[in-house]
Amino acid sequence: MNLSFITPCKDRLDHLKVSLPPRYQRGENIIIDWDCPQDTSGWVQANYPDCLTVKAFNQPYYDYSATKNIGASLATNDFLCFVDADVILSDPFFEWLDKVDLDENSYYCTTPIVEANRHKTAQEFNGLLIVARKTFNKTVGY
Repeated sequence: MNLSFITPCKDRLDHLKVSLPPRYQRGENIIIDWDCPQDTSGWVQANYPDCLTVKAFNQPYYDYSATKNIGASLATNDFLCFVDADVILSDPFFEWLDKVDLDENSYYCTTPIVEANRHKTAQEFNGLLIVARKTFNKTVGY
């Protein structure tokens, strides 16, 4: 699968330390460190040097759209997976991803992913969206 994982992080380094390893070898990973006081970008570069990190400085307020748009602008793959730092993707999710033929004209969010991961609740996947780059670009950003 030609997939870029885009993960914003502000005050979520402890979550990222758990959520990043399962997806690290599954595609391109872009981490947006939104002025995170735990120096997320420094930790990522020290532990996962193949990840692309961007550090935004002097950002007292979290800008949900800006973090996603920055990540999308840097992604190199055909499909974008916006995933929050506290969303831990499990083996059943990756099995679903390996089987599904993603439609470049569709968005994939909570419902089909939860159906593939019945042991989890919809709440656990609230911070997850998969979309084709070309479809995302038509919307002019997040």
